[in-house]
Amino acid sequence: MLPSSMLNLTGTSKKFASCENAFKENKDKTQKHVVEIKDMNFYPKEINITIGDTIVWINREDVNPHIVYEPHNLFRSPRLSPGDKYEFLFNTTGEYIYSDSIFAKTMRGKIIVKEKEELEITG
Repeated sequence: MLPSSMLNLTGTSKKFASCENAFKENKDKTQKHVVEIKDMNFYPKEINITIGDTIVWINREDVNPHIVYEPHNLFRSPRLSPGDKYEFLFNTTGEYIYSDSIFAKTMRGKIIVKEKEELEITG
């Protein structure tokens, strides 16, 4: 039979491994964020996301088509008719200003991509 101190150590090791797994699972999760195109604007106009997240633009207009683009050619959607959507996965930190190529003077948005926050392991 093992001494009680070794049993506690084993239990602690299992508990730590469980916390590590939870940290890894949470760290690996990505999210999709929706930006709606309506009333000749992007909603929200500015959004904060983390690396690995995806933005989904959805054209909610009744009539107008839109093309979402970033001027440094990071992304460019096809022509989005009403009801169409376009997705882009962000893998680099930074601030990205984007526009609608058809209505560039009035339709602009901003995406701020940050590193994933490190979670504190407790427990």
